[in-house]
Amino acid sequence: MKDRFLQLSPLAGIIAPILFAIVFTLDGFLTPGYSAFNEAISYLDLGVNGWIQRANFIIFGLLLMVFAVGYARYMRPIIPRRWLSVITTLLVLSDLGWVMAGLFVPNAYLSPQNNGHALVHQIAAIIVFLPFAIASLIQGIILVMTRGWRLYGVYCIIVGLIQAVFPIGTTVYFINPGIVGNVNSPGSGLFNRIALLIGPLTWYIILGCIVLVRSGAQKPESRQRVSTPNLENGTVS
Repeated sequence: MKDRFLQLSPLAGIIAPILFAIVFTLDGFLTPGYSAFNEAISYLDLGVNGWIQRANFIIFGLLLMVFAVGYARYMRPIIPRRWLSVITTLLVLSDLGWVMAGLFVPNAYLSPQNNGHALVHQIAAIIVFLPFAIASLIQGIILVMTRGWRLYGVYCIIVGLIQAVFPIGTTVYFINPGIVGNVNSPGSGLFNRIALLIGPLTWYIILGCIVLVRSGAQKPESRQRVSTPNLENGTVS
């Protein structure tokens, strides 16, 4: 069961973003009065059918945690163990942020986000993006110096730098909303979706495919080692 779980865990990194995007897209399309152009996906947490997006956040975070297990195993030969532990911990922390976003809902669109559950939802956004950005940057710096991984390492650095903008902006908004301006300005929903597409959604799908291919390549190698002839005593070891 453990081996089967580890074999399937890379698929979670591919399935989770696709399922997440399909659900919030359909939910937004079917929710009366909701504007995907103006409203962030978090506002789908509200209303009679708000449970759909809340469950979507939670399932997304849990599936990414499953992926993190496989990631930690299959990237072990590529990334030094200490740094791999740091990256995996940061990714799991980011995944917990998605779960928090499902457990604590924002206030209605255009309403002040200044009460308990709405503030925790905003904090969840920081927990999602900041550890993710740092993990992507660390991974990128290591892989840029690793033969055969340099192009992907550059990609990770670029994504990490872009994603770091969002938690920094949210933190500044907490301190002084006037500096950031109106976070519910027209087009905020579109901007929110582009940020997710550039960041966690695409990043996890690409990394999931890499880990899945690598895990498939490791199995034939292990079978080959099992059936290697032992020339010294004429047996198969």
